[in-house]
Amino acid sequence: MNRDNCTDTFNGIDFTPALPLTWHSWLDDGKQLMVRELARAVVTLKTWMTRSRSRRHLAGLDAYLLDDIGLTKAQAVRESEKPFWQD
Repeated sequence: MNRDNCTDTFNGIDFTPALPLTWHSWLDDGKQLMVRELARAVVTLKTWMTRSRSRRHLAGLDAYLLDDIGLTKAQAVRESEKPFWQD
């Protein structure tokens, strides 16, 4: 009989935790979560910067270049006036 805990009195029930419940594992999980979220934030910021730069360029194109890429001036203005966070 195991005297360290009382789980030996329950036959057929497994009381081992699904995840390790130590503060080391909790801290490691938190670090991994922070790294993933930080990486996601960096990707989002890069996307926003690219979108903003592209819209500034689009706003500066003349009618000849807009016609070359198949856009009207109204379409270019509408796209270039969108905020950087909108797709």
